[in-house]
Amino acid sequence: MNVINEICKFDSFFRSRAKQITNNASYADDIVQEMYLRLMNYDKTKLQEQFDRGVLKWGCIRIMSQIFKNHIRDNKKIVYTDDLTHVLGSVNDCSFERVQECLSKLYWFDRELLTLHLIDGQSIKEIIKNTGIPRNTIYTRINIAKQKLKNVI
Repeated sequence: MNVINEICKFDSFFRSRAKQITNNASYADDIVQEMYLRLMNYDKTKLQEQFDRGVLKWGCIRIMSQIFKNHIRDNKKIVYTDDLTHVLGSVNDCSFERVQECLSKLYWFDRELLTLHLIDGQSIKEIIKNTGIPRNTIYTRINIAKQKLKNVI
């Protein structure tokens, strides 16, 4: 019996759990695929043993949860255009002058980090590498800058 084929029978279950974990359908699909890839690299005898004991299904959920936590930790740098629209208002209301005016009201350090991250497109890892600023400081300052922008607008 091929354990991977047996696990694939629970695909809809895994996808619904992944959607609960991520609250995002596209992330959920990515996490399920990543989970399958990891299972394919595991020792087949251990997989069979876990399957026989009935714990592999729940182990898969734990794998998906861990993948998502790692993704969030490593990629917290992701900012979607929806985030900018939420902060700056609708795209029609948002002029370059308005953005510049709002940015000019931020503390210079926060403004520079936000500019590096959102406008220059640098990831948090790149900012850390280039500046030597600790990760938590960068996250905190960018979130503070976003909140201040929201309050100014």
